[in-house]
Amino acid sequence: MIVNIIADYFEISEPTLCGRFDKREVNEARDLLIYFLHKKTNLNLRGIGTVVDNRIKGTILYSLRRVRNRIDAYPETRDQIKEIDRLITKLG
Repeated sequence: MIVNIIADYFEISEPTLCGRFDKREVNEARDLLIYFLHKKTNLNLRGIGTVVDNRIKGTILYSLRRVRNRIDAYPETRDQIKEIDRLITKLG
């Protein structure tokens, strides 16, 4: 469900979101996917890595750190997180 919501929010396909596609917009969306999988599910870092094309624990931690840094630096990231969180709560 979280994958679907974030893919729809950013208007990208689920395979692109979860795959190895390397473009800034996709990477930012994928970071938020990792952030919400960590925040809203019981998945451990390995489980989250499995969702996003078998990425390793270090990559997952790096994505979480990037999101925290963007939350502090960019109001639009905070707004995106609030909106996505609202959508997850509404559809969950």
